[in-house]
Amino acid sequence: MGCVREGSMLYEHAVLVTNMKDEILSLAQHYRDRGDAENNFDELKNQWGWLGFTTQDHARSEMMTLFVALVYNWWSLFTRLSIPNKHAEAITSRPLLLNAIGRKTSHGNQSTLN
Repeated sequence: MGCVREGSMLYEHAVLVTNMKDEILSLAQHYRDRGDAENNFDELKNQWGWLGFTTQDHARSEMMTLFVALVYNWWSLFTRLSIPNKHAEAITSRPLLLNAIGRKTSHGNQSTLN
């Protein structure tokens, strides 16, 4: 992908090479979906510590892997509820959401977090 600037206009170009028979909009969505799936593994390795924890004891390694996956899932749900319109990666959402001020209001049987 490259950007070309001419005057005040900014153009971005992308080239996708495939042998799929889908429409161009479907191909672009497949490409975005694949990127979203790969971002999760990249985030787990680089920002949640899956890459750096090793030990000779398999049970301990498995326990830490499951623990990190559980916390990652909780954090993903928390950020999705806090910022529902987009996926926020941990590197940007942690400082934003761990230091945020919120107010919980309850009315009837429903609670709202602002």
